[in-house]
Amino acid sequence: MAYKTSYFSNIKLLARVTTIWPHPEELYLGGNKVQVYMTLQHASLSLNLSVPMSVLMTEDVSLSFLKRLEKKEVQAVLKRDWSLRPDKMITPFTADPRAKLLQSNEEESKTWDTVQAWFLKPRWIIQPFIAPLFHVGEVQAFIINGFLFLKITTMPNSTTSDEIDITDMNEIRPLHLHKYDPQGQKPYTSLTGKNLGLTDFDDPNLSFESYVLRMLAKVIILEEVKFKRKSGLRIFCRMDVSVYRNATTAKHEFFVNEITRSHGACLFTKWDHSLKWRAAFNTFSQILHLAAKKKFYLSPPSL
Repeated sequence: MAYKTSYFSNIKLLARVTTIWPHPEELYLGGNKVQVYMTLQHASLSLNLSVPMSVLMTEDVSLSFLKRLEKKEVQAVLKRDWSLRPDKMITPFTADPRAKLLQSNEEESKTWDTVQAWFLKPRWIIQPFIAPLFHVGEVQAFIINGFLFLKITTMPNSTTSDEIDITDMNEIRPLHLHKYDPQGQKPYTSLTGKNLGLTDFDDPNLSFESYVLRMLAKVIILEEVKFKRKSGLRIFCRMDVSVYRNATTAKHEFFVNEITRSHGACLFTKWDHSLKWRAAFNTFSQILHLAAKKKFYLSPPSL
């Protein structure tokens, strides 16, 4: 443990004299769902956008809430802080949610003494259950140097496994109106013939890009005000965005479900057969080189 603490202290000192990407302190934001969701809620509300609200689940309400979840009296999802794995999530489809929560907490207690100097104690977050997000996945938007380079969809193969289909998404459409056909000539087969109908632009791709870049700009501002340094999201960001129909307005809307930082770049190694993925990786490498040359994190943020 002393070695780990010393390593982290030294790498933070190194970050004061040269550019390390991602910044050591930003690594903590990768799994800090509480901080990420608070930032996303703040950003969405300040832009007058709808967003699912997240609340912390305290120990005194956990048992009664899980009983209601098991009886299908509430439609909610529980996510554990400091976790990027789907098995740290409890949904209306989870068998015996109370047992899973207790098991997760027990496993956490076995390792907590080795990491408590690094992380705050994990907490459980309650969010509304959104069926389209759970059943048909989301759009992953890759933003490099402030430009939206790539859009892909990730669709679960089942409700019981972590396997997903990954497909390029050149045209933004409401996911729950389309069924993925891996054997078909086109990536998506429309079930209704309807396209995305947002108020920003007639072109749904422009609407999507406008939403993603506005959200990214707001999140960067909030982070830089809070942490008093430039955000690594200026260099690279992956936003996982849900597309859904608003039951009240009957219009389709977006919301950011997750922000992924450095580990989102690993997909570059899996898509090297695609020219646009190679172009994105080359651009990403050039931006990193330029950031290091100009000592990106050492200059104050310009808001």
